[in-house]
Amino acid sequence: MGHWPPASGQGFFKVISRLAILSLIVAVTGCNTVETTQTNRLDLERYSFRNAYDGAEDSVSTWPGHNVFPGAFSDPRGVDSEPAYDERSMAATKASFSGLQPRIVAPRRPLQCVPYARMVSGIALRGDAHTWWKSAEGKFGRGHEPLPGAVMVVKGSSKTPLGHVAVVTKILNEREILVDHANWLNNEQIHLATPVIDVSPANDWSAIRVWYTPGAQYGAGVYPVAGFIYPDSPSLYITTANANVRAHPSTSAVRIATLPRRSRVEVLGKMSGSPWYRVRYEDKAVGYIYARLIKPTS
Repeated sequence: MGHWPPASGQGFFKVISRLAILSLIVAVTGCNTVETTQTNRLDLERYSFRNAYDGAEDSVSTWPGHNVFPGAFSDPRGVDSEPAYDERSMAATKASFSGLQPRIVAPRRPLQCVPYARMVSGIALRGDAHTWWKSAEGKFGRGHEPLPGAVMVVKGSSKTPLGHVAVVTKILNEREILVDHANWLNNEQIHLATPVIDVSPANDWSAIRVWYTPGAQYGAGVYPVAGFIYPDSPSLYITTANANVRAHPSTSAVRIATLPRRSRVEVLGKMSGSPWYRVRYEDKAVGYIYARLIKPTS
């Protein structure tokens, strides 16, 4: 009596199964060049606020690019060695500033880290996240000091084989900053006001830990950082009336400051398809001002 399915059929099904598993692995290995259609028209005022982490794993095991099949991912796209870290910084679990409100929001469409960073920062680079550092050479300023509006480039590693990019929004102290970024933890959502702590021995931002919002603490993973890419030199504008600086481009967003008429502000760029300018506030934070309230200086 013959066997069902025949031997050749068994081989075929094994191949299909392996391909399916490999597809799953690639899908969870970090930020790539998949770009959401109409990203530049993302409506930042229509977020549906909700927590996307019901039943999520703890901060040690839930990270972008975490490979559930050890040894199965063999493509070394930008993968770097594990970074050195400072033991004292590794002991931190809470952010030093108690007034933080990190949160996760769901855009109308799934979103990757690359198009989000490009849209928010105005730094027009493309390609996998780990390639941004090299791609920026000769086109944008680069360095190892975080500045508001800069893009932090995370190298490829065992945790993030394709790297990651995030936009710096505020400097808390010499070891801590806030960033906005998308697709952290591979959930294709947006993480706002996320604390990041430098754990490098020399305080040169070569190694970081990232806040795990569902657990309200720093995650245990250490990520290697290539550096920071700076946007073009900001333009100097002046307010035409009392102007609120908002945390995000919406009149319902948190007001972080009110500038009196004729205050000077550094404009980093205009939000595409939106009447808001992205500005640098007191050289420590990034905020947004309604376009009609400022004009270029003469």
